[in-house]
Amino acid sequence: MTQDQDYALIIGIAHYPHLKSLQGPIEDARRVAHWLKGPGGLPWQNVKVIESLGLEHERPVIDEINKGFDEIFARAEAYNKERPRRPVRRLYVYFAGHGCSRERNHLALIMANADRRNLNRAMNSTEYRNALARRMFPEQIYLFDCCRKYDGRITGHGPDWTSDDTEEDVQGLTQVVMYAAGFRQAAHERSMRWSVRRGLFTQALMEGLEGAAATASGVITSAGLGAYVQRRLAVLAKSEKVRQCYTGDTQGEKQHLILASGVEPWRREVSVTLPIDASRIVVNDEHGDTVWTQVTAPGQTQAALHLTLGLYTIKVEPTGVSMTIDLLPDLDGNAYPLDLSGTYSCHG
Repeated sequence: MTQDQDYALIIGIAHYPHLKSLQGPIEDARRVAHWLKGPGGLPWQNVKVIESLGLEHERPVIDEINKGFDEIFARAEAYNKERPRRPVRRLYVYFAGHGCSRERNHLALIMANADRRNLNRAMNSTEYRNALARRMFPEQIYLFDCCRKYDGRITGHGPDWTSDDTEEDVQGLTQVVMYAAGFRQAAHERSMRWSVRRGLFTQALMEGLEGAAATASGVITSAGLGAYVQRRLAVLAKSEKVRQCYTGDTQGEKQHLILASGVEPWRREVSVTLPIDASRIVVNDEHGDTVWTQVTAPGQTQAALHLTLGLYTIKVEPTGVSMTIDLLPDLDGNAYPLDLSGTYSCHG
């Protein structure tokens, strides 16, 4: 379904002529933009992508980001004039590059022209979010794949848009913020099993958007996506032997924004080892609702369950042996092994 009420600004800065350059942000930004123009339903002209241009250039700078916002505002205002009964709805902002924080509620997004003496060549994302709260879009989603290491010297700059302090937030405003790392943490990129490096956060994010965070009915919500990214990023970070924890925040009236529907949910096989006297397998989701039951044959000691990803408690009857598992993807296609042949219950 085309979401012509929605807009996006996507920023990927890999090239920093005077700082350490990165490898993942441009491809990560393109991957997010591709999803938005596809399953996300945004018309291509509503997605503004800004990328760094190479080490010989000190771009993008903050003025280019502001111009990108200006283009979006102009398109959105024209849309509202043409369709006053169906006004603009949502704004996505994605950033991949260098970043740092001076406090828990602050994040500076470092521009390509920054150097060691001019690290304040940066966007103050908090000031931008506060200003954007008064700009047309009642639904706003911010995705920040960058470090949040502490640096008390760096504040960054807010937008230069003319604003009136008496202006109120957009009616019905909801802002969803997803950070790649906790306060004082680094955000990492790794090659892992890809030919090019990827940000761990964006990898988890894109898995979720492509179906890993979809419900059995094919719906992806902001809350479901955040929950998936939190769990998946913890696994990716552990496998890469780094410390990186997802943090997120939702403020406003709607806590569950629908990001996509009709998405094919990712599934994974669970290979269950059963006690010889098993008669039935019962699968409950994280809310305690029964989502699957399977009668077993006399003497059957193996069963295969094909479940959407998520948190489950799987129990064998009549023994009552159960285990709670976090079913996440295995990119090599391996089944999740689950041994319920014993006499005790536990968490996997």
